[in-house]
Amino acid sequence: MFYVVGLSVVVEVGPRLSFTTAWSANAVSICKACALPEVTRIERSRRYLLSLAPEVAPLDQTQLDSFAGLVRLLLASPG
Repeated sequence: MFYVVGLSVVVEVGPRLSFTTAWSANAVSICKACALPEVTRIERSRRYLLSLAPEVAPLDQTQLDSFAGLVRLLLASPG
């Protein structure tokens, strides 16, 4: 997900909607143990603020998708 804020772009990176992580499964189990059966999924994400210099052209969709893909790879790699 991307948000343009002035000369900056906020990029939110999390798991894909079609993929439930182990972290989510554990969080949902905790919710059920706490008598919250309505909760079916919880995921965590990270937001990155990319600040651009005024003389730089805005990032296009391809660049934003590439950035998000690289962040996903880094978050998935061990250690």
